[in-house]
Amino acid sequence: MSAATEQIGNALQSVNEQAGSLQVQGGYQGAFSSQSNFEAAQRMAKALTSSSLVPAHFQGQNNLGNAVIALELSQRIGASPLMVMQNLYVVHGNPGWSAKFLIATFNRAGRFSAIKYEWKECDENSHEYGCRAYATEFSTGEKIYGPWITWKLVKAEGWDSKNGSKWKTMPEKMFMYRAAAWMIDANAPEISMGLPTEDQLHDVYDVDPQTGEITNTISARREKPEATRTSQLSEKLRQKADEIQDAEIVEPEETKGVVETVTEDQLESIINQADSVESLDDVIEMSEGLPSQAAKKRISEKVAIRKSEFEQE
Repeated sequence: MSAATEQIGNALQSVNEQAGSLQVQGGYQGAFSSQSNFEAAQRMAKALTSSSLVPAHFQGQNNLGNAVIALELSQRIGASPLMVMQNLYVVHGNPGWSAKFLIATFNRAGRFSAIKYEWKECDENSHEYGCRAYATEFSTGEKIYGPWITWKLVKAEGWDSKNGSKWKTMPEKMFMYRAAAWMIDANAPEISMGLPTEDQLHDVYDVDPQTGEITNTISARREKPEATRTSQLSEKLRQKADEIQDAEIVEPEETKGVVETVTEDQLESIINQADSVESLDDVIEMSEGLPSQAAKKRISEKVAIRKSEFEQE
């Protein structure tokens, strides 16, 4: 037996030994239902966070909270904690299931037949081309259907326009994954526990195909700001500030009569109209041309407030 296999075996054995602590009369109530259940969940989670076989966002003491939540989800849907951790992805702070895992969980729930797909009979490049997922409910014999997922919908939602989009490279699989996810959301949302699939989360954000990093966020816009009216004004005032700084280092008789052209009011105007954090960083730099320390401090405080507003967006 390899060291890695032994490690995860020991972790799961510890989890199983503690699992009984979370069971109460009348059924499972959850890790957050009582102090004793919460303490038991933490002991179970600690065993898993020490394993190198769980994903990085569950490893270590700092991710104990993530592991507790994963355990809660595993108990709710009746799946192995390790399987939940391996199939629960985090995209820009938002958790989502692997589409394969969600489909497998639905198929083994025991209430429905396995998911099947119905395709529209038309040209694959047609806007109407697509599929919908369906299954049979055992208790009633009734077929349940999900919404149609078509190229028209894909393009209207912009799913295929994201950087790194799999709709461009494996559309058939993406049609089936999305159709299944929407069918489950509509007919058995308790199986997904309200969480989207990983591919749905990726369709919300632009992803750099080379690095895998999200590019349409505030932090990304700091790196590549657009040449907007605000940034153009910022550049003009930066040039004026440079001119003032150059004027200050020449001989006194040559600088006699030089007028300060970057004012506190101008900088406040930039702060109020700022469309990027980079513009705010420019303001701090330009404020060095203000005549008093009090004015510089006021500008610095206003920049800090505006930056906090960006971070909350």
